[in-house]
Amino acid sequence: MVGFDESAAQAMLAAMQEDAVKEDMQLMKSIISSAFEAELEYMRHAGILNKNGEFCDGCYDDDDAFDFMTESLSKIMPELDPYRLTDCLEYYCEYHDRYLQDKGLLEWL
Repeated sequence: MVGFDESAAQAMLAAMQEDAVKEDMQLMKSIISSAFEAELEYMRHAGILNKNGEFCDGCYDDDDAFDFMTESLSKIMPELDPYRLTDCLEYYCEYHDRYLQDKGLLEWL
């Protein structure tokens, strides 16, 4: 990860530690890295991003994105208990959204 992703990951991990999230932070770092990639792939698949990474007219569906990321991370981390994976992805979504809102990059309609 570089640039925005690295800054976002560091901020998300710091916020989780500040909130005393009871999860292994090394695992969360791996989850965040893999989830970033899976979420970008979902956005390409959903027509939100084109192959050059430019925004298009696609629609982001939270449930579809979560399912896509869950499937992707399950393949990357097959040894991880599915319930724990889901919990970790929920943390990812919560703290990623918070980061984006804090930076003015996410707006709820």
